Amino acid sequence: MEQTNISDKEWLDLAFKYFIQHAQQRVQHFNYFILFSSLLTTASVTTMQPNFQKYYLGILFGVIQIIVSYFFIKLDNRNRFLIKQSEKVIKYYEKAKKNNNPSLFLTEERETNHLKTKNNFFLTRHFSHKDTYRAIYVTFACIGVISLIINLYHLPVLSTISKVSICK
Repeated sequence: MEQTNISDKEWLDLAFKYFIQHAQQRVQHFNYFILFSSLLTTASVTTMQPNFQKYYLGILFGVIQIIVSYFFIKLDNRNRFLIKQSEKVIKYYEKAKKNNNPSLFLTEERETNHLKTKNNFFLTRHFSHKDTYRAIYVTFACIGVISLIINLYHLPVLSTISKVSICK
């Protein structure tokens, strides 16, 4: 088998294409999560209406929402890992080339670290995509837990038990 040498420019192009592919994939997965979770939340709220007493469906939707949130968090972790790998290659070439070209990835990393240490107050601090995505994933997981609890409470079997225990 014949070995071919890949030039630095080809490595850099490959790393950048890899970066773009996984960054776009991460955003697409997030969009799918928002769509799917919004539908599940709407369905869960519908099961809580007084004239719609299908609490088992609400329990099912809550459990599905929790599981979906968990798997999308794991998928996001994997995409972030793959993106970081391509960033490492790009930063390597940015460090190696001591010419007058600006170093985009190294500069961004330095500036982001500066912004993170600048202000630690929750509402005004710098948020990364990771922080924002994670907050949304956890919020929808909490919505699933709340839906699960509310629908469990309204189950005829459990609501009868809780009313009996309150009366005693």
